[in-house]
Amino acid sequence: MQANKKSIEIISTNASKLKSNIVLPTIHSIDNYCLLIIILSTVLLFWGVFDDGTQNLVAHDEAIYAGRAKLIIDSNDWFTPFNSPHHKTIGSYWPIALSYRLFGINEASARLPSLIFSILNVVLIYQICCKFCSKKSSFIGACSLLSMPLWIQYSRYSSPDMIFVFSMLLSLFCFINSIGQNLENNSHEKLNLFFSGLFISTAFFLRSFMVFLPTLSLLPFFCIKGNLLNSKRIQFIIFGILIGLIPTIISIYLAINLYGSEALINLYTHASEKASGDIPFNGFFFYPVSILLFSYPGSILSFLGFKNILARKNHKYFLLIAITPLIILSLLLPISAKHSHYSLIIYPYLAFLISYTYDLIFKDDFSISIRCKVILQLLLIFVGSILIILSSAFISNPNLFNLDISKSVFYVALILGILNTSMGLLSLLNNYRTRSFLLAIFAICFVQSIAINLLYAQGAMGNPNPDFKAFITQKNVYENVYNKNVYLVNIHKKTRSLSQFYFPQFTHIGLEPSKIEANSIYFISSDQIKEVFRSFDFKIISSYKDYLLVNTL
Repeated sequence: MQANKKSIEIISTNASKLKSNIVLPTIHSIDNYCLLIIILSTVLLFWGVFDDGTQNLVAHDEAIYAGRAKLIIDSNDWFTPFNSPHHKTIGSYWPIALSYRLFGINEASARLPSLIFSILNVVLIYQICCKFCSKKSSFIGACSLLSMPLWIQYSRYSSPDMIFVFSMLLSLFCFINSIGQNLENNSHEKLNLFFSGLFISTAFFLRSFMVFLPTLSLLPFFCIKGNLLNSKRIQFIIFGILIGLIPTIISIYLAINLYGSEALINLYTHASEKASGDIPFNGFFFYPVSILLFSYPGSILSFLGFKNILARKNHKYFLLIAITPLIILSLLLPISAKHSHYSLIIYPYLAFLISYTYDLIFKDDFSISIRCKVILQLLLIFVGSILIILSSAFISNPNLFNLDISKSVFYVALILGILNTSMGLLSLLNNYRTRSFLLAIFAICFVQSIAINLLYAQGAMGNPNPDFKAFITQKNVYENVYNKNVYLVNIHKKTRSLSQFYFPQFTHIGLEPSKIEANSIYFISSDQIKEVFRSFDFKIISSYKDYLLVNTL
């Protein structure tokens, strides 16, 4: 009996050890914090999205992505829908096109992929933070993203950026799951490495050469912590990358068959122009300033986290939390293009740093000098004072700045200004403890997240073209363009991108009078109409700014 008991104990002990060594390539179980993140982010980000009266697309780049995805649906060509070689990988438009296929062509379905993947990003950031922080700190860091203006904007924006960030985060998450595991005896770790590579090439399909920014920045972490240079682990990553490249290879192959080598050259030329262009280092000051402004006040907390982790270089995730965002920023500085959304890939690392900041606070291991604390308190007062002065000036005299901005934006700016100033003054005068001071900053983040999302829900932000929406939904306009082709005569810039989305059917033509036909619908600039229609009588259906919608007789 005793021998049987001993054998049973040995078997159970070995089974428990085996179980503890197996780490599935899945996220942690849905705990209370994770559930709260899903509910909070869903409520905030989906607020007002389906209100047709307050939502319309931004002409650039949102309407461009939405219009090109619409072209995929109209042509039923998911690889080469364009009439000429395209400068981006076709995956940029697939998520929006898939949303159209499921929910119809409208503003909400155009923005739905970004909304969904933004929520998934916040959840995934929480899961990654839990690897090196407490759940409470991870919750605060992940939720801080919902207060960052740029993150909110692109969460509600028809573009592939949120899905691109998600692909890179999922690659990182899978890789972290594989660290320190026995590759030879654990098939789950091989899957983790495979999926890590797969999602890198998926990110390439979505944003082409932009994938090199996060991938190159992660190389030190991957190589040193994952021991890729001295093991077979890299083989599984490369295999995943090759499998993930299949859609990209198919699309490029079909494009080369149609357009020749220009299809491949255009991809490279577009990327090189954005990177080097005419003025190298054009974004040298732009990107640091953009990150500081468009992630405020989270940028304050992430700066404090960065400062503290520099003092703890032996931290297991030092390369990930401190070095990776620095490399991304250093790669952004020399490029010539100035696009704030290029820096979106840094924002998850800001959340990591914020989680790390609060983790140290809750452990009473956080250090901040009195001078630094006073500077931050004065910064809150300064930012708050600027907001109060500017918003008060506009509210008292709306014509002062000559801006076409809703008054509610400035009322919200006034509230945030008062909150920043009062928090800064109270902490400065009463010498609040460090924990109280930093929790007060998180309180500002919470109020700011509600305020900015409220503005988006009401259409005061993210709704810059209500006049075009009003034009296209007029009864006489809708009746004339519904199920009819509209000829867009030499339409340029913002109006062109909006027309490509809102007109059900359209064809671009030049100014040649020979192309004009009787009993057809044309959208044309008012100063060109006499030249183009000199041989035809026409009836004006409606007008939009300097453009006319006409029907030739």
